[in-house]
Amino acid sequence: RDWPDYHSLSLADEEIFPVAGPSYLAKFGLPETVAELAMHRLIHLEEPYREAPNWDEWFAAAGTSLRNAERGLRINDYALVIQAVMEGQGISLGWRHLVERLVASGLLVP
Repeated sequence: RDWPDYHSLSLADEEIFPVAGPSYLAKFGLPETVAELAMHRLIHLEEPYREAPNWDEWFAAAGTSLRNAERGLRINDYALVIQAVMEGQGISLGWRHLVERLVASGLLVP
C-alpha cells in the first residue's frame, strides 16, 4: 500500500489463496475453476478494526469480474474463520504464513 503521510517499508509479500476442509470438499467437490469457486459457500472475514483482503479483491486479482460478496458466512475473527473452514462450513481465504502447517497436516486443502 501507499502511505504518503508516513514512512513505510514493505516487510514481506503475502500469498493468499482459497482453503477448504476435507469434509467440505468431500460433500461439495473441489472447484475446478474460479467460476465454480464463486458458486460455493464462501466464508468472509469482516474484522471491524482492520482491513484485510476480501473475496471480491481476490476474484479481481484472479482476473475475473465474478463477485460473491452477498453470499456466505461472515465472521469477524480470523481464528474463527479457519475453525469454520476446518469444520467444513465453507471455503475461505488463507494467508500462507498462517495456514501452511494446517495444509501440511491435511486439516486444510488449498
